[in-house]
Amino acid sequence: MKRLDFRKKSIFWRIAISSLGLILLTTVTVSLAIISFAQNLLYKDVLQSNGALLQQIDGNATNLFQQLNTVINVSDSSLYFRTLLTEPCADQLDKFQKETEIHRFLYNYYGIFTQYKACVTVLGVNGVAYTTYDGERMVCSPEELMAETWMQPAVQTPQVDTIVYTLSHPGITTVTEGKTVILFARSLVDGYTMKHCGWLFLEIDPSGLEQLYRQGYQEGEYIFLTDSLGAVISSNRADVIGTRLEDITRIPEYARGVDTPVYTCALGDTECLAVRVPLTSIDGALIKYIETHTVSDQLREVVARVVPIAVIFCVSACLVSLLISRRITRPIARLSARMASTRYGTLPVDDTANQDELYTLETTFSNLLKAVDTYTENMRRENIARREAELNALRMQINPHFLYNTLSSFRYLIENGYDRAQISEAILQFIRLLRGTISDHREVVDLQTELDNLNAYVALMNLRYEGRIRLQVLLSDEALAGRRVPKLLLQPIAENTIFHGFPESDSMIDLSVFVCELNGTLRIEVSDNGCGIDEDTLQKLRSGSYAAQQKMSGVGLNNIDQRLKLMYGPQYGLDICSTPGSGTIVTVTLPADSGQNENGGNAS
Repeated sequence: MKRLDFRKKSIFWRIAISSLGLILLTTVTVSLAIISFAQNLLYKDVLQSNGALLQQIDGNATNLFQQLNTVINVSDSSLYFRTLLTEPCADQLDKFQKETEIHRFLYNYYGIFTQYKACVTVLGVNGVAYTTYDGERMVCSPEELMAETWMQPAVQTPQVDTIVYTLSHPGITTVTEGKTVILFARSLVDGYTMKHCGWLFLEIDPSGLEQLYRQGYQEGEYIFLTDSLGAVISSNRADVIGTRLEDITRIPEYARGVDTPVYTCALGDTECLAVRVPLTSIDGALIKYIETHTVSDQLREVVARVVPIAVIFCVSACLVSLLISRRITRPIARLSARMASTRYGTLPVDDTANQDELYTLETTFSNLLKAVDTYTENMRRENIARREAELNALRMQINPHFLYNTLSSFRYLIENGYDRAQISEAILQFIRLLRGTISDHREVVDLQTELDNLNAYVALMNLRYEGRIRLQVLLSDEALAGRRVPKLLLQPIAENTIFHGFPESDSMIDLSVFVCELNGTLRIEVSDNGCGIDEDTLQKLRSGSYAAQQKMSGVGLNNIDQRLKLMYGPQYGLDICSTPGSGTIVTVTLPADSGQNENGGNAS
């Protein structure tokens, strides 16, 4: 037989390539997961640090608005200041002097005004109109200003010192005209008389608010101060001032000690991280956008550390995988080669190109199993044939024995002068018995048929023994009569009882047959009132040796026992219990469901 080359598609290389591919895939997947996790951590760290920065800016804005509110409160609480707004002006010069006094009064706060580009406008009920800068004047009348919607809460209750504001106003003076400013308004009220004294307006140029967050951004970072609807009021990115940011409510709000979700959005064509902090002093928000590429440098450092580690791990894992694969597959390859060299290792010619060691083992083992199955089937058939031969031999053995004893009875009748009618009756009973036994080719019959054959045999023997044989049959359940039992089961027992259990020819012969079912076993007890059997003879009968010594005397019993064991197994058979002088009990045990087909095989 041609030696096959198992190295064409070796299982070693198949396992090795699969393992290497799995290791490579796992390494890449884990590395990408680590990089993604690191990126997420970096993003969260950036958001946390910038959220804290926005909270600091919000604190600065709160301080600014508190300082401006202090200016308003100081002005409102000054009696002299209120007098300047309520005392009637005698002429234009008096009005100018009052406006100059207001300028002196507010001069101490000019540092705040100039730093944040704030303008103060004061309107008195006496017609005094003051603005911060020389030459500055209002570009709208007080009446027009009072009619604006945002002013209505204060206009409707001027006696209450309510501060109202708008975050986007086109300006009320020549300095701020055309700009989008933050405008505050406060009704000035006499604390004693609760009379309205005038109005104080504070304009803040949004570019001045940049002082609040000038130190809070770097290149690629943008801060937006917006109103509640997302309109940008102030920003270090001038091109978006006055525009509206899309759906600012989707931007996660930063809170100290709370994990801020990572949120990315687009600013133009640039992807950015975004974080939001609500303003404490006014109805608006501070929003910061950080271009994601600004985090790339830190992320590249992580990648620079992860990649070498991943490469080292991948190479090490591949080497270990190769060594383990070789150690596992080497015995398989050796076993495959040895099995292929046996007569069961023949492979189909068309499959030789696709084979490996496992394929060879599978094919060889399948061939071996087929050979074992064939051998087992042959052995089974041989056992069946041997069993049939043994059963046939036993049947051939009992038939001459039965005929010999029966013909001996005929001889006895003739020699003792029985008339022709009695001999004719004996022959008729003999013919009936032959029809139910020897002429019936079935191996098993129902119990009732076997009992009928027994009755026919006893009737035949009663001709010789002059009616001294009495037979009694008792079934614990009438349904037991339909159970299947081997043919010629009870007749040989009765025959041995009659011929060997009663040496005195004139004694009465009582035969009793009792049938019952116990624990799945059919028990048939045949008892007699004969002379019994001594213990030595009983032991020889049980071992089968006595039949060989005494020729025909024990053939029937031994034959029954062997047939039962052959048909049903060694746990079934025949048992003899006897007491000398008291009789003998022969017990037959066989399966309660011992149905057989007519050819002698077990019924399925």
